Amino acid sequence: MNAVPRDPASLPKVENLTVSDITPYRFRVSWVADSSEGFSYFQVKVSDSGQLLEPQEFIVPGNQTELDVLGLITGIGYEVSVTGVSGDGLQSRPVTTVAVTGTALCFSTARHSIKSKFHCPSLVV
Repeated sequence: MNAVPRDPASLPKVENLTVSDITPYRFRVSWVADSSEGFSYFQVKVSDSGQLLEPQEFIVPGNQTELDVLGLITGIGYEVSVTGVSGDGLQSRPVTTVAVTGTALCFSTARHSIKSKFHCPSLVV
């Protein structure tokens, strides 16, 4: 008997992407994912908003929903994107937000506004 392939729309969602503990050279990325179905891993992409630097890509095990990103440059806006990947390679819709190192400002590209707090809202693309 052959297994029926899953539709990507049936995958659990990755939600509530948050950037916190922002310093001039690092920040913490966290998110929420439905653990009842689970993902094999999460793909986290970090790129500077001006696309002048080489993007960083991290693979995070499916049982973790947090990542400390180190070695950043102060005063730079970074776009952070998280995608869940299932055991059969299907990908969730990515969630994305932007944070600026060295400040407590987070930008929501969905609302084109500046939030003066450490937790950035999620943007579902």
